[in-house]
Amino acid sequence: PLMVASSATVLLAGIVLVVTVWVLLRVYDEIRDGIRRRRGLPTADHCEHCEQVEELISRVEAVAGGLSERFAVKPGDRVALLTPNRMEVPVLVLALLRQGAVVVPLNPAAAPEDWRYILTHAGARGLSGTADLLAKVEGRVRPEFVLPIEDVSGLGGRTPDAPPGLSEQLA
Repeated sequence: PLMVASSATVLLAGIVLVVTVWVLLRVYDEIRDGIRRRRGLPTADHCEHCEQVEELISRVEAVAGGLSERFAVKPGDRVALLTPNRMEVPVLVLALLRQGAVVVPLNPAAAPEDWRYILTHAGARGLSGTADLLAKVEGRVRPEFVLPIEDVSGLGGRTPDAPPGLSEQLA
């Protein structure tokens, strides 16, 4: 049967659509302004979360520096992550990507044999995970370096130069 919407329903749907678009535009503006501030460009006055974005960028760059200095992570290196969702994971992933490394996700619920297969076939140079999960990874398949995820928050160093072409890829 054909349903006819009342004018009140249509009006309400219109209002919801306008509010949704407004919210999305505000989020976009804040992200854009955060990027513009990072690049030293002028920003809008209404950026409410730019300080948090700047903190995240600073943390990611410090961890990228630590990865570079402590483990010599470079573009193309494969680093496996064996961890459930944790606050450190996004920072580590962004820092690895900042270095041009390839993130190799491992499912914590999978069997250790699956991890061994992926680590071997991916050619992982590094592995980061929770201490309890890292203990289940056989020594003979452990990559060159292992970083407990619990140590990521203490990892820091001088921000390395971005890999060639990274700026163009992000523009």
